[in-house]
Amino acid sequence: MGKSLMYLKAIKESSIELKKVEKQQTESTLRDRVRFLRLLKSGEAKTQKEASERLGISERQGQRTWRLYKKTGLLGLIKPWEKGGGQTKLEETKYEELKKDLEEKEIEFLHEAVEHVEEKYGKKYSVSGMHFVFKRLKIKKKTGRPVNIRQDKGKLEEFKKTTKQ
Repeated sequence: MGKSLMYLKAIKESSIELKKVEKQQTESTLRDRVRFLRLLKSGEAKTQKEASERLGISERQGQRTWRLYKKTGLLGLIKPWEKGGGQTKLEETKYEELKKDLEEKEIEFLHEAVEHVEEKYGKKYSVSGMHFVFKRLKIKKKTGRPVNIRQDKGKLEEFKKTTKQ
């Protein structure tokens, strides 16, 4: 059995149906997936490589599209990706406690925060994971302004008193 005959039998939808579904797609990547199938079904492209080249996608991406179609069918192929991050390790109430702990304790570095969370809540974070927790909670590193080590505090106070009006 030739490759093009294999695709004729393997792709359940007709070329006309695929054309309609292709036109309905608003995202270009989803439209390209359906077009990939249509090219194979209609015989315009004999192989996945040829269909991929016609669409301007990599051969590997074409293979992934074919595998996804075989696994999930047309509906799975046109389903948009689920967007969103992974699961958080701490509950929302714990994040508020963490913020208070950071204000009260002498935690200056991310690795110290990682150790604190592991000790108090029993949850393991990597340093980069803690960075993203801080970013999400809008916690920024607090640093003092640089001070000259030779600065005399007494003279500084005297200067402040004499310059105030």
